[in-house]
Amino acid sequence: MHLNNDQVEKIRLLMSTYQDGSGQLRIKDGTTLPNWRDFERSVATAFKGFAFEDKGFIDVAIDGQEINETGKIGISCKMRNTLSSFQKKESINLELSNANNKFWAELNKNKIENIRFVRLVPDKAGKIIIDLYESWKYGAAENIGVDIEKSFYLTCLYDEKTKIYQLLALPFLLPDPKPLEWRIREP
Repeated sequence: MHLNNDQVEKIRLLMSTYQDGSGQLRIKDGTTLPNWRDFERSVATAFKGFAFEDKGFIDVAIDGQEINETGKIGISCKMRNTLSSFQKKESINLELSNANNKFWAELNKNKIENIRFVRLVPDKAGKIIIDLYESWKYGAAENIGVDIEKSFYLTCLYDEKTKIYQLLALPFLLPDPKPLEWRIREP
């Protein structure tokens, strides 16, 4: 999942065109910036791929040769106005899914019926949620014929005030939930 300088430059140039008033993210001062859909389209164009234009797990499919791989590869594009937070904390907070009801249904099937139970068994709840989420991704990858092991998240963090952007390529598969330390943050 290594992007070369030419690919990054293509994405940068494509994204910059959306500041001409055509960007779907309208700023209070009347200017526009690219939004998540513009980002997906820019990535598809830069990699000579196909943007699905839906809310699926994989936003863009490309020929692996575009990144010196074989087969068809999926890219899940994520875009957030959190660059300044990333620069301060050196961590990324991404929403991978907002399927809250589906996660609770899966927890309920496993006898974890409310937040009190989650607090008692955060490691079990975390594993259940990750396993469910990964099963959805494997299904999506199989449906469109991409190699899930070579697929990746392409994250564009930006700062709306400075109009600075940063691209990060991250593994598509989440870490094994068993060795992770799970904690519930109290409000």
